[in-house]
Amino acid sequence: MMVPQNRAYFPALTICPETGYKRHVLAEHGINKTKEYNNLDTGNMTWWSKTSNISAMELFNEITYSLDEILEEVLIRIAKSAKVIHAIIDIDNGLESMSF
Repeated sequence: MMVPQNRAYFPALTICPETGYKRHVLAEHGINKTKEYNNLDTGNMTWWSKTSNISAMELFNEITYSLDEILEEVLIRIAKSAKVIHAIIDIDNGLESMSF
């Protein structure tokens, strides 16, 4: 369904890094391939560290990327009538600049 831009909601975004997991951190925990950590096709899912006693959740948090590790800024361009609004959002510091 098409609606005028000024009535449209900003779409939800999913941002994924190419590799998904930090392979070097997996290796530090004794998991040599991402498919050893999470492979639903074979049922091979090692959701725990082989080298430390951290929880599955702690391991997940260590091996996955935080938003500021994969995204530096967001540029939002909105056209309103004859004006174009640019907003650059710095992930760490919030709104960095806005121009009309």
